[in-house]
Amino acid sequence: MVDPLGLIAYIFNDIGVDIPETQVKEYWNHYRAADINAEWATWSDASDCHIPLGLYGDACKIRPGEKMIGLFLNLPLWRPRSIRVSRFLLTCVQEELLVGRTTLDCLWRHIVWACNVLHDGRWPHTGPNGEPMPIHQQPLAGQFIVPNRYFSVTEIRGDWVWFKQIFAFRSSWKGGARLPVCFQCEARSSGQFLYYDVGEDSPVWSTEYKDLAEFLVKQMPANPSCSACMY
Repeated sequence: MVDPLGLIAYIFNDIGVDIPETQVKEYWNHYRAADINAEWATWSDASDCHIPLGLYGDACKIRPGEKMIGLFLNLPLWRPRSIRVSRFLLTCVQEELLVGRTTLDCLWRHIVWACNVLHDGRWPHTGPNGEPMPIHQQPLAGQFIVPNRYFSVTEIRGDWVWFKQIFAFRSSWKGGARLPVCFQCEARSSGQFLYYDVGEDSPVWSTEYKDLAEFLVKQMPANPSCSACMY
């Protein structure tokens, strides 16, 4: 895996990518404005100086019977001429080598830890499990990763298949009456709450999840795939 901390340091300190602070503030002010009031922006404890980060995942077939999964990091406010050079591959793995969700959970654990460190803006003293940092990074502990800059994840992107794979949504098109087909309500392919019953009086509308807490209870697994990979 490419270290997200080293990657961000390289992009800004060595390559010299610069995202003006005025542009960053405009971004946050837009999403926090009264007419937009995006919940993810208003709930975030990021300041209006935190540079937005994006995480993106997808899979592709490289040859018959072989599928690769990739995890990428990007900077939503940095738009080079070729969009392809704005996506930075963190890691990839052959899908058939995944051990259920355990493999992805372990990869995400390190990425989530690194993103939290980037949010604070300074090189950490220890790794995600309290282990010593690599020798070449130990003298940097406590210093800014990028001078006077902070970062915050504002995008998690991918298609439906990807989200179901990493979040383990309970809903499924294969569930019939046993499981819902939608990740926002209890719509099903048979029974009382038919997904194709979209009339004004449809009982489906009464099953929409009211908030994040209900979504977590109804859709997400109670525990991570392995106790060693808890976030």
